[in-house]
Formats: sequence, C-alpha cells, structure tokens
Amino acid sequence: MGAITTIKNEKDDFIPNSEAERIIRGVYEGSIDVFELPVNLYFYYVQEYMKAIDEVFESIESQEAQTLRALLYENIQLFSGAKTFQQIKDFESFLIEEGKPVEWEVFRKRALEVYKQYNKSWLRTEYEFVVESARAGKRWIRIWQDREILPLLEYVTVGDDRVRPEHKKLDGVIRPVNDNFWNKYYPPWSWRCRCTTKSLEEGKITDIVNRTVELPPIDKFFQNNVGKTGKIFNGFHPYFKQIPERYKEWAKLNFGLPFVKYA
Repeated sequence: MGAITTIKNEKDDFIPNSEAERIIRGVYEGSIDVFELPVNLYFYYVQEYMKAIDEVFESIESQEAQTLRALLYENIQLFSGAKTFQQIKDFESFLIEEGKPVEWEVFRKRALEVYKQYNKSWLRTEYEFVVESARAGKRWIRIWQDREILPLLEYVTVGDDRVRPEHKKLDGVIRPVNDNFWNKYYPPWSWRCRCTTKSLEEGKITDIVNRTVELPPIDKFFQNNVGKTGKIFNGFHPYFKQIPERYKEWAKLNFGLPFVKYA
C-alpha cells in the first residue's frame, strides 16, 4: 500500500507526497472517480481510525467491550468510505469551469488545497474525536453495568478557562443513568470536547423539565451516546448527509470499497 501520510518542511507548509499526486492526477485523467475510488486512501483512513480505537481498547475486558469495539470498527469503515467519496467528488468539481476543462496546474492547486483540508486539519480532529468517543463508549459499559449501585450520573467539565460556555452550562447536571438526557448530552458532543461523567450513588437530580438548567443546542451529528449506538459517526455527519441522492444506492455498498470484519 502506498503511503498517504504527508510531511512538513521547516515552515510547517503542507507538502503532498507521491500518493497524493497520484490520486489528484488520476482524477484529472479519469482513472479515479466516484465509482473508482482510491482504495489506498480508504485503507489509510480505516487504519488511522482503528489505531485511535485501539488506543482505548488495548485489552478486551469483557464480551460487551469486544462487541462495542467490533461495532466501532464497522462504523469507521463506513465513515472512511464516505470521506473518500466526498473528497474525490470535491476534486471532480474542479475539472470543469464555465463549460471548459480546467488546465492541469489550476486543477492541481485547487485539489491540493482540498487534500490538505481532508488529510491534515480534518483528519487530526477526527482522530481525536474517535479516541474520545471510544473512551466514552467503553466508560458507558461500566456505567450501565453499575447502574443498580450507582444509579445517577453527573456531567463534569474539566473546569479550566478553556471550557466553552455551552459545556459549562451542563457542569454539575445530575440525571439517572437510564434517563434519555444521556442519549443526547453524553460527552463528547462537539469537536475537541473534554467533558466526562461521574457515577454517583446518590445526589440531587437536576430539574431539566422546568428549565432550571439552560440546555445548549446541539447539532444532530453530536446527539449520540456511542456506548448505546455503537457508532462514532452517525448519519447526520456531513460526509453521510451530503451524499447526493443519485449516489445513495452506491453508498449502501460502501462505494465499492472492500469491507473487512475484524475479530
């Protein structure tokens, strides 16, 4: 498999490697398109996100943990397929301008900017989110197992000056473990969310029905409890949500990309 990783020079500029150049050239010449996606790029994403999951599941402690890890592996493969598809679709949008083919150097420059976005800034953020989500999912297994003796759950922020106002609003909220509140506000529920939860034997349950606490709005993509759903990236993530209707059936086949079941 060709390497997909990128390198940086002393000024931290983005420097594409030969595989990036091959993919961009392939789109320009027509050998790569949304129906012939670059498998190497897809597998690179799968391996990166699997690495993030394995940071958390270094050892499998229970059947529940094994089942959750398998579900997360499946989810990140679908996500990797959608990410690969969206990237190539974006490249294809640069091929024609005002009804005329775009010159190679112009196309290459535009495609490289998009490649940098997908494979540097976005990939780093996604990797961190996979780690935190896998950690939260594994934590939920224990929370649910202990719900008889620790029936309450408290929302906890890090408590420093970097905590965002929306997250601070939830700091200290206490709800029963089986409350639907945790289907929506179980952290992480935003990029780079550092919040967590604390199990309690007893405590004063926060009244959220009468709005004694102002619940912050939350994007549907982040309304998720990974320990319950077995998904890190749900159908509301832009990679999934922005698949044009004409490609929906193709998407169900993971865009023709190989799907591997991991033990």
